[in-house]
Amino acid sequence: MKEKQKNKLSRRAAQKVDNASTEELAAMTVNSLANELDVTPEHLSRTFTADYECHLKDYIEDAKMNKAEDLLKNTDLQVKEIAKRLDYSKPGYFSDVFKKHKGVSPKKYRENHNSQPEKEIQPPKEEESIWQIFKNKIIKYFQAKVHY
Repeated sequence: MKEKQKNKLSRRAAQKVDNASTEELAAMTVNSLANELDVTPEHLSRTFTADYECHLKDYIEDAKMNKAEDLLKNTDLQVKEIAKRLDYSKPGYFSDVFKKHKGVSPKKYRENHNSQPEKEIQPPKEEESIWQIFKNKIIKYFQAKVHY
């Protein structure tokens, strides 16, 4: 009976972390989560570690880094703003934690995962034949390569 309660408690804690908004995650600590679940921080930590084989503090930190990853990919927020939103008062410390989790700095991560929208392809003008379009592209190519 006790084992099921432990599993249920751990699952509830994990669900709260996983479903937290950026703001909720920023404010989340083991103590605040334990308070929300009406248990002691020690009991919650012990139970969570036994069930998930990782510390709850690390689980919360990992969730924050996943949120940071999402913000880096899908927004143009500066790294210091992302750090601030996730309650890291020092952007340098945030960058160190991010690098520990993801293997690269936030800046490098964004560079590697930045998906620029492709330019829209314009249809050819009606009066141009396919050969004329091809010829123009070849001319532009060689003009770009020739440096006087």
